[in-house]
Amino acid sequence: GNQWVSPENPYYQQKFPVPKRDVAAANLARQRTYDFTCILPDAPTEFLSELRAAISESAAMTAMERMRIAVRTYPADDTHALADMLGALAKAPPDGLALMAPETPRVRDAVRRVMAAGTSVVPVVADLPTAGCGHFVGINNVAAGRTAATLLGRFLPVAPASVHVRARRSAPSTVCSHGS
Repeated sequence: GNQWVSPENPYYQQKFPVPKRDVAAANLARQRTYDFTCILPDAPTEFLSELRAAISESAAMTAMERMRIAVRTYPADDTHALADMLGALAKAPPDGLALMAPETPRVRDAVRRVMAAGTSVVPVVADLPTAGCGHFVGINNVAAGRTAATLLGRFLPVAPASVHVRARRSAPSTVCSHGS
C-alpha cells in the first residue's frame, strides 16, 4: 500500500511496495481519451497499405487504453490539400500527430501551426527538419547515403567513370563523375 516515505528512504519497507501508477485507470477515472491522428499519402503502394493496416490494428488494441487513432489520407501529389488538412487540425488539434509528408514551405508552416496549438508531431519516413518537430521515425539518411557511397566505391572501377543516379521515376536524372 501507500507509505509515508519514498523508496529511496531507509525507512521504506521493501515488502510493501507502492504500486506503480495505472495510467489506464487514471484516464478512465478522469474520462480522458487521447486522440492520435496519422496522416499518410493515398499512394497505392504495398508499404503504405501495410502501414495503414498496422495502424488500424494498433487502433483496435489501444481502444481499451482510452486512445483513439484515426488514419487520414491526402492526395499524394497535392501538398496544398495536405496543408489545408493540417490547417483544419490546428483548429481542433489531436493530442498527437504522425505525418508522412514532403517538406514544402506550406506544409512546414501548417505543421508549425498544429504544434503551436499543442499537438506533438512526429514525422514518419521523411523528416521535416525545418518544421522543428524534435522527433523523427525513419531511417538515418546520412548513414544510408554513406553506405550507398561505400558500396558504389567498391564496385566502380579505379579509373575515372560516370555513374547515372536516378532517385525516382518522376525525378530528373543526375550523372556523377567518379575519380576525376
